[in-house]
Amino acid sequence: MGSRRLRLENLFVPIHIDVTVEVNGEQKQLERQSVGTVLAVYPRLALLAAPGGGKSTLLKRLAVAYADPARRENVADNLPSRTWFPLFFRCRELRGLARASFAELLEALSQREPVRQYATVFRSYVDRELLAGRVLLLVDGLDEISDPGDRAAFVCTIRTVLQAYPGIAIVVTSREAGFRHVAAHLSPVCTQATVSTFDPDDIRRLSVAWHQEVVGDTEKVRTDAEHLANTIVQNDRINRLAVNPLLLTTLLLVKRWVGSLPTRRAVLYGKAVEVLLMTWNTEGHDPIPEEEALPQLCYVASEMMLSKVERISRRRLAVLIQEARDALPTELGYVKGTVEEFIHRVEDRSSLLMMTGLDVEDGQLVEFFEFRHLTFQEFLAARAMVDGWHPGRNEGDTLVSVLEPYFEDEKWREVIPLAAVMGGKATEALINRLTEIVHAKANVKDDDSTFIALVNCLADEAAARPETIRAAILELVRSGCSLTQQPSCKMLCRGRYGGELREEAENAFMSASEDLVNPARALIATITGEFTESLETEALLAIITNYIAMLDSKERLARCKGALCFGTICNELGFRVSDVVPKILSEVFSNAVFLIEHLLFEPYLQEQSAAAYALGAIPIARDEPSQYVLDRLVWLWRKSNSKVIRGEASNALINQPISTRRQEWNFDSLLPEEIEKIFLKYHESHNLEDQAAALVVGWYCQGFSDTELKQHAHALLKRFTSFDPIIRNTLNALLVQLGEEPQIIASMVVPNTTPVASWLQ
Repeated sequence: MGSRRLRLENLFVPIHIDVTVEVNGEQKQLERQSVGTVLAVYPRLALLAAPGGGKSTLLKRLAVAYADPARRENVADNLPSRTWFPLFFRCRELRGLARASFAELLEALSQREPVRQYATVFRSYVDRELLAGRVLLLVDGLDEISDPGDRAAFVCTIRTVLQAYPGIAIVVTSREAGFRHVAAHLSPVCTQATVSTFDPDDIRRLSVAWHQEVVGDTEKVRTDAEHLANTIVQNDRINRLAVNPLLLTTLLLVKRWVGSLPTRRAVLYGKAVEVLLMTWNTEGHDPIPEEEALPQLCYVASEMMLSKVERISRRRLAVLIQEARDALPTELGYVKGTVEEFIHRVEDRSSLLMMTGLDVEDGQLVEFFEFRHLTFQEFLAARAMVDGWHPGRNEGDTLVSVLEPYFEDEKWREVIPLAAVMGGKATEALINRLTEIVHAKANVKDDDSTFIALVNCLADEAAARPETIRAAILELVRSGCSLTQQPSCKMLCRGRYGGELREEAENAFMSASEDLVNPARALIATITGEFTESLETEALLAIITNYIAMLDSKERLARCKGALCFGTICNELGFRVSDVVPKILSEVFSNAVFLIEHLLFEPYLQEQSAAAYALGAIPIARDEPSQYVLDRLVWLWRKSNSKVIRGEASNALINQPISTRRQEWNFDSLLPEEIEKIFLKYHESHNLEDQAAALVVGWYCQGFSDTELKQHAHALLKRFTSFDPIIRNTLNALLVQLGEEPQIIASMVVPNTTPVASWLQ
């Protein structure tokens, strides 16, 4: 790769940018605009991005496109049709010219090969184009002028040129961290914009283009590239890297070098570091020996994690590297080269540790460094904790003793599971300790750092004895609601320990007498991991048909799972009671509702809970409710010994259709005085769901007068400015039946934009 010249257009993925502009006196943020669209309106841009964000590649694209108009159409990036003459300045290469005049900068350009032999003609042509306003200045890496005085002088030169030649265009790039010291000088003459991160389509385009160019342009190569891109996009942690173009290219190199993209992220990150140190930019530099680089980088990364920083000054960096060499004589006793040489090599050779700008330290403006991505800092810190390459190391340290002080630290949530995967036999004690701490907590919150670390350890398939894994999984099931809120939950369900999670969730749910919700949510997660919001129609129908087969099973557990999953798929994919059930699904939904309603009458809590939960989410595909079902839901709402079932039954009542009253309904499951109590105690309840359910019951049995129903419905809609659209729709349907217009509150509207919802229209 390093010695092979590739054609830019074959690999270039059109860059999008976010820009803030003034519209009618107000600032408006425009996201993911094509560069061409913005450049056509704002031809003077200051473009910011994170390291590896695509700034330099974009400037190369602009230089080629306007130097050779025939190549402009090779990429669909909508560049404006202008006869600009591009002048490219790479700030890192300016050195002594940073304080030079613009004339001296042009003279330096004219003396570069292969222009030098045409220097006079070149200068004459540039002067003419400047006066005609047909020049496009491309300034790459403004923050890479390290001396603040030099940078200020260079910015003044740019401003002078833009004032002298008002018709010319400019795109100047900088890393975000290094721009703020010059922002005030450029803002009056340039529109500031930020390079957008890659979206899934961008990731797919680069993956396919890279493979076609590097591997070969065949159908199999394209299919493999698309499969790899899907793997990257669907893995949240890998996707967080891939949104950066340079890091995505690193992942593609790892796949090419290793033969496949490791799915375990600790292995993936390790290979990525190895690629960056050993094979990146091989034409320009010698490889950096991994056995020398890793201990030093790990020491730095761990100290940065301990200090809770993501940036470090050059002086502090040099001190830490020297500390590492002194503290780790076994690993680093024979390292060659000075500390400064190592810093320079790592930055230039691998870009793993990068200078990202200047900032003030001890009253001086100095260079600051950071790891290319926080993920690499976290990975190297985890490796440091496992191998003892960290500050303050003691002979008696264990993996638990060095990590436990940071169990509750949000910044260490990723470090701990990475260390668990790399910890070998020490991982057993680490998972045991995490499990003990979670077990001691009565209620686990969604953002509990120790709980999240334990989930991530199992999702990353950290190795331990089966009994240790089982004990950890029991704690996850006990906090099933929090488990399902973790991004790594689906990965856990699909991974090595997914089977154990399903078994423990099934056992916990079927044996529960009080807490039905947590094991139910864990159980749902193990089944519904197979669907996503982007499912095609046929795949969605297949999944729903499978759930109906479960509902029709003779096994109690299967019926409960079918009901739970049917309700969940309706919730997650955007179905609402107000949706018109499409013809293709109407029969399926009718069958499902019929089977689920039968579960309400089973004597077991599990069936009652699962059925009530599902009926609170499924669009009821009929015009009026069943009196028997309504009666049963009212009994469960008022008389069930389970608080969970009472709440689920009230939701199911609210989800019943509001139809024309043909006669006064009787609820035979409750005594008349119990029914009357619902209405007499209406104002004593402060629970929105209970009040809405009372209005549904009151409509059918005429427990309230029509005037009272109108007043209560309006009051609820005004009192709660944001709540579940099912409740809002039910209250509005009630108002319509009472002869009033539905009440619409803008802040209450919840638009449904999922692909499946669009398909349902």
